[in-house]
Amino acid sequence: MTVSIFVSRVRILAALGVMLLASVYCRDASGQAATPTPPPPVPRHDTQQWNDVQLIVPMTSKVDFVLLGTLRLGRNLIRPVDERIGISFSINPTKSVSLVPSYLHIERQPSAGRGFFEDRAAFTATFKANKYVSLAPSFLYIKRNFSVGQNDVEKRPSLAMTFTLPRSRFTLSDRNLVERRLRRPQGNSTRYRNLLQLQYPFVARGKHLTLLLSDEVSYESALKAWVRNRFLAGIRKQLNTYCSADFYYIRQNDGRARALPGDFNVIGISLAFRLGGKITPRDKQRQLDLLDDDDDDR
Repeated sequence: MTVSIFVSRVRILAALGVMLLASVYCRDASGQAATPTPPPPVPRHDTQQWNDVQLIVPMTSKVDFVLLGTLRLGRNLIRPVDERIGISFSINPTKSVSLVPSYLHIERQPSAGRGFFEDRAAFTATFKANKYVSLAPSFLYIKRNFSVGQNDVEKRPSLAMTFTLPRSRFTLSDRNLVERRLRRPQGNSTRYRNLLQLQYPFVARGKHLTLLLSDEVSYESALKAWVRNRFLAGIRKQLNTYCSADFYYIRQNDGRARALPGDFNVIGISLAFRLGGKITPRDKQRQLDLLDDDDDDR
């Protein structure tokens, strides 16, 4: 009796062992045979909301330290799709010369399962010949790391010439920028970007405001086509002596972008704070320059 019970238990344990081994084998086999489901593609169209904050800390009478933070909501305003943090130094040895070294870290999630981050290091020197013409050579280094696909490195020397028409009622400027994109592994290309910008101060119900209008078109030599148009309309309000706010709308059309949506509508706000002093026209211009980030890896 005791022997028969023992034999029965051995048989049960053996059967359970066989079933366990079979389940493990089947699970491994199914896992090896299964093909991972690729993440959904990056949407071509999107609606986003952008938030930018810069904190300007004067270090000397000619040097400012700038801390930048950005949060952008996308996928039709339901998820964070772009987060940024960066620093820069604005060095102004003379009224006509400005030197700006900077670093920016960006993390993006344009669609579920697809994301990448960038590290950008840049140096820009701006030389004003007079109040009408300025020249700005620049160099930008970008390293991108993608969650899907290969990583890449880009070196981007550029030269911008800006013509400015200052008037008592408005300021009109036309920037012509040529940049050489040295990219690995995609290949090199040259891009021309033309930015027309209008700033028009006015008074509404006793409040001093500034109308902001700009439009930029871009030509890509690798594609031999005008690939992008970006339009901006906004209002600037100086909230107090040390804070300025830009409220704006952006419409971009770019049917050839790949890693990010090319066509989008944006409602955004950009805030600039200066510690221990009055905010300057240079600080306000930097608010607009933050939006000129050329977001694609075409």
